[in-house]
Amino acid sequence: MVKVTTKKKQKDNATILFNTIAIIGVGLIGGSIGLAVKKRKLADRVIGIGRSKLSLQKALKRKAVDEITLDKSKVKNAELIILSTPVKKIVPLIKELMPYLKKGTIITDVGSSKTALMKNINKFLPGEISFIGGHPLAGSEKKGVMFADADLFEKCICFLIPNSTGAKKTFEKVKNFWKRLGARPVIISSEEHDFIVAGVSHLPHIVAVALVNSLSNVKCRGKKITKFSGQGWKDTTRISGGSSEVWGDIFSSNREKLLLFMDRFGKEYDKIKKNLKRKDFRGLHKILKQASEKSSHN
Repeated sequence: MVKVTTKKKQKDNATILFNTIAIIGVGLIGGSIGLAVKKRKLADRVIGIGRSKLSLQKALKRKAVDEITLDKSKVKNAELIILSTPVKKIVPLIKELMPYLKKGTIITDVGSSKTALMKNINKFLPGEISFIGGHPLAGSEKKGVMFADADLFEKCICFLIPNSTGAKKTFEKVKNFWKRLGARPVIISSEEHDFIVAGVSHLPHIVAVALVNSLSNVKCRGKKITKFSGQGWKDTTRISGGSSEVWGDIFSSNREKLLLFMDRFGKEYDKIKKNLKRKDFRGLHKILKQASEKSSHN
């Protein structure tokens, strides 16, 4: 009987990657990380830290965390700290945490832009503290921990940006962490990351926002015409419902690369517009066919 119990305990402990994980910002993404960690038993304890007591209580109710606090000094007990906050708050937040960080602490984030962030952090973070940039390509237009999902990261890409000062062993531990959450880690430079997401993530959000705002006050039969919309409208504009604070930070922090793709999009939009004005329907058909063929090969 004793031998069987010992083996079971060893098996359980083999799943644990960190004794304590602290998640700062327990909303949709932070809450989903907490749920995923607890479901997969990757930590003994998950601490939820935030600004709003009400939001933290919701996270505790959802069992996304084991304990909650408004006190950031509690990160001193964590081996892994996950920052799930708007991008522009990450650097000031790390500086605020500095007095409480112990040697060997690992910090990672889930932010959607990385170049400026990594450069700024490297200016002040001591060598005994590791920062590894992270960005899971998962989420929803819905906000808050009540929409968190333990399986949100299953089969999603998670970009990981190595830090030149970080130890390889530490990086592998974070990489394994995301693998265990179900994600597919992709190791990439901060510049490559920002270029890719500007095109495939940030630009679509800009387009959705512009589309919603361009029709928001257009009426027919006394009602907004969007009341008559079908699934195509909903599919195209769904992402515009994301947090304005989060996306405002993303756009401004990745401004240069986003503008490059906005220029490319603008040229394609203008081609369609010109063909319609000129009644060049053959040219229009050619553009539509090109898009249809390329879309089917994605």
